[in-house]
Amino acid sequence: NSCAESWIKDLGLIGTKKGWKIVVGGNAASKPRIADVLAEGLSDEETLSLIEKIIEVYKQEGKRQRMGKWIEEIGIDEFKKKLGI
Repeated sequence: NSCAESWIKDLGLIGTKKGWKIVVGGNAASKPRIADVLAEGLSDEETLSLIEKIIEVYKQEGKRQRMGKWIEEIGIDEFKKKLGI
């Protein structure tokens, strides 16, 4: 896998010396979009918990569209509010 791949996926994880970084909303299709940083420095447990929240919120409110498009519509700050972060 490429180091850049997480930045062009709906949900990406990047391991760092200080813990996990979660990025969301990337897209490599016809409308490319670089993911937004959602959180950094997370433990394994915090990462798994946040991923569960991301999936649940997206399933409830994502309107059957790519995560990146949805995040562009509502804004990353609003997405964070929906996740409680």
